[in-house]
Amino acid sequence: MLALVPELKAYFNAGTPEVLLSITFFMLPFALFSLFTGALSDVFGRTKVLRIGFMVYAVGCILTALSPELVTFYISRAVQGIGFAFLQPVLVALLGDLVPGDRKGVAMGLFTGATTAGISLGPLVAGLFSIVDWRLTFWFIAILSFALAFIHKSKGETRIEAGKDWMRSVLSRIRRAWRLRPVVLLSITGFMHVLSYIGNQAFVSNRLSEPPLFITSEGIGVILATAGLVGLLASRVAGELVVRMGLFRSAGLGFFIMAVSLVLMLASDTAFLYAVALAIFAIGSAIAWASQLTLAVELSPELRGTVSSLFNSAGFMGGSLAAVVLSAPYLAWGLAAVNAICILLCVIMAITMRMATAGRR
Repeated sequence: MLALVPELKAYFNAGTPEVLLSITFFMLPFALFSLFTGALSDVFGRTKVLRIGFMVYAVGCILTALSPELVTFYISRAVQGIGFAFLQPVLVALLGDLVPGDRKGVAMGLFTGATTAGISLGPLVAGLFSIVDWRLTFWFIAILSFALAFIHKSKGETRIEAGKDWMRSVLSRIRRAWRLRPVVLLSITGFMHVLSYIGNQAFVSNRLSEPPLFITSEGIGVILATAGLVGLLASRVAGELVVRMGLFRSAGLGFFIMAVSLVLMLASDTAFLYAVALAIFAIGSAIAWASQLTLAVELSPELRGTVSSLFNSAGFMGGSLAAVVLSAPYLAWGLAAVNAICILLCVIMAITMRMATAGRR
């Protein structure tokens, strides 16, 4: 999506803020529906919920590819967001089910790396497809999602037989999880993290396409993909750091690295320097996110899917608001204002994560 910003601006005859608003239309439904999907997977099982997610996401991709104007594009992105809400929190909970307690940190590190790589390799794929037509990106993802809907199957998963009272069971689990103070603090941390990550990536992508750099969509895709690959390579290390350093220290290290990379971006004036800074940012984000995911699946094994839902919902609520919250500072003062805000958020995240992990290693 980010690498397609120049093509989408031209196709829809819109400005950067209008195009980036489609991120909000994707993230907001994702965040809202994520409140329930993890709890639903606790009740009905992970496989059924994941299959629904892949199917809805595929339909959203098809609608996006067929969008004739910006409003339809927004609505189609919202359908994608609903589908993704049935995937991300449930996949995290599924990993928590499958991996032994002493290796959860490593597993979450690998998952974080894979997610980071996917986010960053996506622009590369999109940039290459955009040479022919930007719609090909969404057709490709739709086909892949339909395939995964029928390939995935979890064996031996646990579920609750809720019967006709399944809604009451879901809401009860959500209320119980929200009463846990660490869950609230972790969710606040996740909100700020994704807001920082999505906001920085979005406005850096646009900055690279503007003068004096004038980098093409393919070039932006390569830069973001390189950062994603670095994040993927660092993912195993991120997981090991969670195990060796503990949840707070590893998270604090990640936030510190993110802040350093944001400062470096302020001094960047070439594509190479931006690429280096983005790679460092990906490393820090991977370390911090692995710590948060590990805490999410460890806080309450009985409510694992529900806690994962609440954490992911809060996190991607931050992502949905990134373009809205940061557009005004960006238009007024440029990327420096966006990065300054993100640096401040890194400091606050370290504090909330410390509070969330109180009493834990």
